[in-house]
Amino acid sequence: MYIIDRTRRSSATRNSRSFDYHELVKEAKTNPDPGARSLAYRAIEDIKLESKDIRNMRESLIKAHRRGNSDEIKDIHDIVAHKKKYRHE
Repeated sequence: MYIIDRTRRSSATRNSRSFDYHELVKEAKTNPDPGARSLAYRAIEDIKLESKDIRNMRESLIKAHRRGNSDEIKDIHDIVAHKKKYRHE
């Protein structure tokens, strides 16, 4: 997954997948490295195709990482490992 974190922006907007999408579009258009552009386009397609369950799980995981809550991160990883609906197929 290709992640861009702009720390000067408010945390409420940075936690959303739409923010990720817009940052990836900007990166895909401006990055001179073709490999990075390809990864950005692939991540854009993944975001477009993900279900509501996956989107909510990813946002919860991002919030847990930013809070440093390792127990919640482990719980989310366990759930994803055992539930097919949280994985891209």
